[in-house]
Order: sequence, then structure tokens, then C-alpha cells
Amino acid sequence: MRDAGARHPEASSLPFAEGASLPGAGITAVQSLREARLAAGKRVLVVGAAGGVGSMAVQLAKDAGAQVTAVASTDGQAFLARLAPDRAIDYQREDWKALGERFDIVFDASGTSSFPECRRLLAPGGTYVHTLPNAALFGWSWWLRLTAKERCVPVMERPNRADLETLVRLAAAGRIHSVVTRIGGPEDVPALQRAMEGGHNLGKIVARFAPDP
Repeated sequence: MRDAGARHPEASSLPFAEGASLPGAGITAVQSLREARLAAGKRVLVVGAAGGVGSMAVQLAKDAGAQVTAVASTDGQAFLARLAPDRAIDYQREDWKALGERFDIVFDASGTSSFPECRRLLAPGGTYVHTLPNAALFGWSWWLRLTAKERCVPVMERPNRADLETLVRLAAAGRIHSVVTRIGGPEDVPALQRAMEGGHNLGKIVARFAPDP
């Protein structure tokens, strides 16, 4: 983060916790949407939209001019409203896998779906993106390249300075925000880790080991 800030002095205007929380989830979202060929006007479904990666994906897709449908739990709906998706779905009240519409991109940031479950949601030539890939997803990715127009894209974050600088520019301009909902000290790390593993945290969690510089 310090290196990117040296090139972009405006990054110093970001709250330190927000800047520190940009790289992991933010880079994953940037790379996933690039692989999915995000463009203005595309219809995007983001599952797990109230989490770290999902909340960044909603904002990046909206900033690109896409039409965004965001899926989260009942507890995540107020959080989603801050991100201003075009539509919000409470998966505890509505089965998003049974939606009668089609999307150009289905982005599962929660790891709760499979490609076969979501294939019917894809428009012709649409892309399914998953950020917790397994052998089955890589198998589908290979098979679809040979047999179909739809795409299955397993994404694993790759450190990339240019992607981080993109995030810094957008955040410094106020176009996206890494929404930090919980900050703890060293003594809180076990509890913070359990919250992350539980998969129900909203936005980003930050562990602070020293005062802000």
C-alpha cells in the first residue's frame, strides 16, 4: 500500500484502515470482473454481496456502468443499501438460484454455488465467476472452452501493482469504498478470525497493531 501511495499522493486522503483493507478483496474483485469481461450495460449478479470481495464487486460493477443485482442475507440488506445496487435480494426470503431472468455475469463471491446450479442464469455467452475454485470448476472451465459459448472462470487472486493502483485511484476519488465494519487490536485477532471463517461478516475486518501513522 505504501508503494502505491507513493505514486498516487491522493491516497493519503483515505482513512488508514480503509486503505489497508483495499488490496486483498479489492484486487480479487478487480481481477474477477476483468476475467468476466465487465462492460457498461452488462447485467451482473453478485452473490455474497455484503462480504469483502462481494461489496467491492458491486461497487466496481456499478462504477463501470453495469446493472447490478446483489444477493445477501437478511442482516446484510441495510449494508447493501449503502452500496446502491440496482436490486437487492435477501437469499433467506427469495431463492436467487430460481430467478427467472438471465445475467451476463454471475459472480459468486460466497462460495455457496456450483456452475451447474447457475448455468441457467447465464445469458448466451455469459460468464460464471467463482473466487473459491476447486477441481470441478477448473474442469468446467476447460470443458466449456471446447463445447459452449458460456464461460466458467475460477479466479485466484494474483498480486498486481497496477490493479492496486486502480483501486487507490477509485477510492481516493470517492468512487468506491472499502467498507470497514470492524476494527480490533492484537488481542482480538482470534475473534476476528472466527468471524471471517463464519462467513457472516459484513464488509471488511481490520486488525490494528499500531496507531495510525
